[in-house]
Amino acid sequence: PYRRFVGILFSIIFTLIQATQIGIGPRTWFPMAILQSIAGFCFTVMMLTAFAYLPEICEHVGEQKHSVYTSRFTVKQFTVQASFLVLLGALSFAFGISDNSTQTARLSQALNVGIICILFGVGWHYMPSRQATRELPRGKRCCGIFVYGIRQNIRTAISIHCDYKKGLRWYL
Repeated sequence: PYRRFVGILFSIIFTLIQATQIGIGPRTWFPMAILQSIAGFCFTVMMLTAFAYLPEICEHVGEQKHSVYTSRFTVKQFTVQASFLVLLGALSFAFGISDNSTQTARLSQALNVGIICILFGVGWHYMPSRQATRELPRGKRCCGIFVYGIRQNIRTAISIHCDYKKGLRWYL
């Protein structure tokens, strides 16, 4: 039941870090690098929460339609990334800052924050809340949840290793 909440929370943290990085400069490289590593972690958590919806989508629409959806989404994702770079290059030339990497980085972060505020807002607005697919064993709290999750991941990895020797296990 916390999947959507975790996604929204880490999206907000990620966006705040990106907004903070608009202030990048020669004296702030190191703190910004630390923030960027934290942002990378937040982005990974956001992607994990979004990917957690994929099996349910596949069950709902069917494997063939889901395959088409994910391939088109990946193409759109890379197209948007390339378009962002082209837009950034065009704007940096238009503003006369193409030879100043600090100003270009600030422009990039400002564009990034504006775009992700819109896209994250729309995306999480339409992403439904879901009930938990499994009940936790009674008495599991805080650290116990993490231990239970790690044990479950180990069981899944062992199952993949034993049952899918020809291919899937190499993705672990």
